[in-house]
Amino acid sequence: MSEVGQIERKTQNRIVKLFQNELKYNYLLSVYPPLGKVKISAPNCMDLNAIRIYAISKLGWIKKQRLKLQSQEREAPREYLHNERFKAYMNKFLPGWQYLKEKLNQSPLLCEEWRY
Repeated sequence: MSEVGQIERKTQNRIVKLFQNELKYNYLLSVYPPLGKVKISAPNCMDLNAIRIYAISKLGWIKKQRLKLQSQEREAPREYLHNERFKAYMNKFLPGWQYLKEKLNQSPLLCEEWRY
């Protein structure tokens, strides 16, 4: 393992010890909207069976969280008008596209110096 990897591993181990010893915390259990996907984060040193037992012990809480998520109102999927999807993608992946479009529209269609 490289020196950087060893330093990173030491840092991770210190964080794990902090969570386990100081905060009395071994797991992170989360339920994500909209479908109620469950994610459990635990240190690598934890036994997989211990994580399963923890998840089973929290089934009641998980079901409550899923019911909360299901009862919340969800925004309807957006229906794009003509070219709105294109504009949304362009804004996401090429933020300066409108400026470039204006510059292109201002450029002449024909120039005497161009040779065909």
